[in-house]
Order: sequence, then C-alpha cells, then structure tokens
Amino acid sequence: MEPSNQIFFYLRRSKLLSGLGEIRMAKGQPLGTMERCYDMLTWGECVPDNCAFSCALKRHGKGGCIKAYDNRPACVCYYTCLRS
Repeated sequence: MEPSNQIFFYLRRSKLLSGLGEIRMAKGQPLGTMERCYDMLTWGECVPDNCAFSCALKRHGKGGCIKAYDNRPACVCYYTCLRS
C-alpha cells in the first residue's frame, strides 16, 4: 500500500473509531480537549504531496497535541489531538 493510501485509510479508520481513543480531527473550531495544543508545524514540514493532515499524523507519535495549518486548498487542517 502506498504511503498516501495508508494515510487516507488511517483517517477513515480513526474517524470511525474516534470514540475509542483514536486521533480526532477538527477544522477551524477546536474541541474542549484541544485548547492547549501549541506545537506548531512549520511550512517546510507540509510539502505539496504531504499536506498538513498527513504531516500531523506522522508527527503525532510524539504525543500531545499538534496545531497545523497549510493554506493550499487540498491541505487545510487546524488541529489534531489524541483523546484520552
């Protein structure tokens, strides 16, 4: 499976299992558990074929919360957070 397909599969899976402690995504409006997400991704980390969604997922293994933004039309993600 190509890396991009793995990412989309993971996003689909995490959306289905978000109530079971998986990663949850929000666009624009942070959830209550995301208020203290300060770790920022830099522009260089979000390259054209690896936009903020996949970039944030790869970095999430470090724990905590990640705030990410990429202004390209297909690459808009503001917050990711691991729910406890």
